[in-house]
Amino acid sequence: MFAQLGYYICVPFAWLTRLFYTWTGSYGVALILFTLIVKLVLLPFQLKSKKSMLRMGRMNGKVEEIKKKYPNNQQRQQQEIADLYAREGVNPMSGCLWSFLPFPILIALYYIIRTPLRYFMSLSNEVIESITQLAVSLGYTSGASGQAAAYEQIYLAKFIHENWGEFAGKFDGLIDLDYNFLGMDLSQVGSTLFSQFPSGGWPVIGIMLMPLISAALQFLMTRISMKTNGNSNMNGSSKAMLYMMPLMTVWMGYILPAALCVYWIANAAFSCIQEQVLNKHVDTLFTLASVRHTIDLSLIHISEPTRPY
Repeated sequence: MFAQLGYYICVPFAWLTRLFYTWTGSYGVALILFTLIVKLVLLPFQLKSKKSMLRMGRMNGKVEEIKKKYPNNQQRQQQEIADLYAREGVNPMSGCLWSFLPFPILIALYYIIRTPLRYFMSLSNEVIESITQLAVSLGYTSGASGQAAAYEQIYLAKFIHENWGEFAGKFDGLIDLDYNFLGMDLSQVGSTLFSQFPSGGWPVIGIMLMPLISAALQFLMTRISMKTNGNSNMNGSSKAMLYMMPLMTVWMGYILPAALCVYWIANAAFSCIQEQVLNKHVDTLFTLASVRHTIDLSLIHISEPTRPY
């Protein structure tokens, strides 16, 4: 049941990635365009989250006043803070919920990359078995064991690409998938290339650098987000998140196919730009709302009749 549900979750993402690959002929460019479209689709939700988080950031001073007013009464603190959020129309959870959206997208993309015949090309298991039999008859042997066995379909897709003339037109939906991008093989796993660094040249050096680049951009994105959300003075949990996420990105970048690093790099770069643009946009909206509120109060005051004493 869960496997079938996971398949249907991957379907729209696979279709989008496949569409961009068909248009561009580049797997790396397809992943970058995929990331951009996903960011644009989620933009209205991110804007709503941004407004909520900025409102909360602007109320940090009032929250601190409440904590100082009731230093020894945690229950009263929580009640007063909850009342403050209710008066201001702010939901503390609304900004956090949308931050979890990248995780199912990342998981879906991982399966699309790891099992290209099943998810990227949407082939049935029966067709994949027939393709495998033809590949074996042509000399294909994966020899993969242990963790590498999880990437069996990647090795098969690369064999098909190298022998495309033998497969072309024989299976509906089969795609000539080329993992090469900027001289790098995006199907490679960084941890398997340590022994070839730096003698392997750019194909190895580039893949080894990608997790570090994605982590640096992740750090920058998180730092910008914290500053624009009014969290310039970081507490312990904020500092932990600031450094923990990039470290996790480095670790995952070396144990997963390099194609995921392309997604991380593109996602972090687009997110940095998005944070700057949304911050200016939301600040403008808040300023206009404040001006309108001031004008409305002035008009109400003027319209009130003067009462004789």
